Amino acid sequence: MSSVKNLILSKLIHKLVIRLQKQYNQKYQKNLPIILITGTVGKSSTTLLINQLLESNNYLVYSGTTTNKNYNSLTGLGMTLINYKFNLEGGSFVTKIFKQINFLIRLVWNCIFGVYELKTNSALVYELGFDHQGESEIFKTVFKNIQIDVLAVTNLTYEHNQGFTSTFDKNKYQKIKNNLPSKLQIDFENDQIDPLLKNTALEQLTLANQTKHLITPDNIGKINNLTIHKYQALEKIIDTKASYGFKMNLTATSLNNQSSQNSELLTLNSQYLFPITFAKNLAYLNIINDYFNFSNNTNNQQKFIQKLELPNGRFGKFSGIRGSTLIDSSYNSDPAGLNGMLESVQATINHYKITNNLEQDGLFLAPNHYLILGEMRELGDGAMASHKEILTRIKQLINKESVIAGIYLLGAEWLKCDEDNIPKTENSVDLIRFQGQIYSVYKTAGQIAKHLQIEDNLIPNSFVWIKGSQNTIFLEIVTNSLLKNPTDSSRLCRRGSEWEIIRTNYI
Repeated sequence: MSSVKNLILSKLIHKLVIRLQKQYNQKYQKNLPIILITGTVGKSSTTLLINQLLESNNYLVYSGTTTNKNYNSLTGLGMTLINYKFNLEGGSFVTKIFKQINFLIRLVWNCIFGVYELKTNSALVYELGFDHQGESEIFKTVFKNIQIDVLAVTNLTYEHNQGFTSTFDKNKYQKIKNNLPSKLQIDFENDQIDPLLKNTALEQLTLANQTKHLITPDNIGKINNLTIHKYQALEKIIDTKASYGFKMNLTATSLNNQSSQNSELLTLNSQYLFPITFAKNLAYLNIINDYFNFSNNTNNQQKFIQKLELPNGRFGKFSGIRGSTLIDSSYNSDPAGLNGMLESVQATINHYKITNNLEQDGLFLAPNHYLILGEMRELGDGAMASHKEILTRIKQLINKESVIAGIYLLGAEWLKCDEDNIPKTENSVDLIRFQGQIYSVYKTAGQIAKHLQIEDNLIPNSFVWIKGSQNTIFLEIVTNSLLKNPTDSSRLCRRGSEWEIIRTNYI
């Protein structure tokens, strides 16, 4: 039933894209640029940055990604194209059915009578999220006989692979092989690489044959440099060097200059504490910047980068109670993201070991650190191994650094890492032992929030690192409870009355 529904939706949405293109072409005598973003992690941030780059150059952008909400599905693309948004979270079964029927009727009407308000400079920029084998085939129907100008693939890692098989789809690979960079071809043909990882990566590249410009990571399974593969079979390596500066502001080497000797440093917005790996997002922006022939003036770039906004719940930096600093990444959780956050924790600890850095922030002692980590339930069969890998890294951090004041784990997946395999509970909190270290595992975000609100449980001037997702029971509850300025809650993820109702069950 679901496959029939998706087939109907994909054909209707195909007609909408064609209608949008035709009206744009008739009005301005040129083709509508289409940019699609796929990948296992980092899609939403990349999409939003591209949106902002285009909008800053006076483009009208059709996209499902904003700082508050993200629509990255087949249904979401339809909602974007007809400008009708609805939420199926919560509500009765009858209400959900009514919303879907109403949506279908609107789709059909717009396929026949829809009129788009278009500007001379317009573009369709959309994030596609795949977490099941063959899911991308739906979008081959949507974009059938439609050229995609840029396909930007953010990462090709294990994340969100619960719906993939461990038998590598060689036939699917062969169909797109000639349009892939040579380094990726080597990876796909390497028998030592996990077939599950190959399948996960392959799904993100399914639309490569319809793409004029393909931007991919350099390797499968790694978050490093980028290879740009253009339709003329030209490959170009983009190096993304970065470091932390004053008050942990991320600075990245300007990607306009191929010569590192003449490179400029660009400082990113200080309302976020970005991981080092985020610097490669600037490479995507640079590629899009060149593709549209926007200005490459370094001063203009710096002004633009300082104004960049990310989707809520990603690397947000907030002032918290008792002089604390809150780093909120409660929108999503995966091994790559968690490892990136742990690298940022270590970098921050190193930063404050230097006396001058303490003086600049008006501190007498280096701040302590609390880690609040949600489970990664959506990882499927590899979940336990990924959770144990994170706990191993945390144990190494605890052994090395004396300023780790507390670890708070949320969700039942962490309980599977218990080496004792014996249920242990203390004050309604479960306890696990891993590599000799005892960890507290909480059932709800509300429990953690109430614990840290008690004065003795949060050391003044600490950093509180919060990493989770909707599947990890709404960790934005913790961030919200620790905010110094309640008005900052508008920058947290999952806002709105419907989410407030759902969240009450987890407080």
